[in-house]
Amino acid sequence: MAAPFPVAVMRDTAVLYVKWFDGFTGRPTYTLPFVPSATHVVIDPHYQTLDLYVHNNTMRTRGVLKKLESLRPKLLAGFESNRHIQLF
Repeated sequence: MAAPFPVAVMRDTAVLYVKWFDGFTGRPTYTLPFVPSATHVVIDPHYQTLDLYVHNNTMRTRGVLKKLESLRPKLLAGFESNRHIQLF
């Protein structure tokens, strides 16, 4: 199902720019404006759409391994986070 979705350019938790894209089939390429102070790009940052795989919606703008989310080890059980890879 090809449904529209938002893409946000963010600096930490602040949204700097949001653009909605039409749904697609295949592997299209989209462009976003350059924002020098941006730290990452997020697909659907406010969870407005139905997405089964919310863990792969973030990409950093700088650094090595841009698509790898930060690792958060936990000693005891805790709540699940969509923003980090967690080890229990």
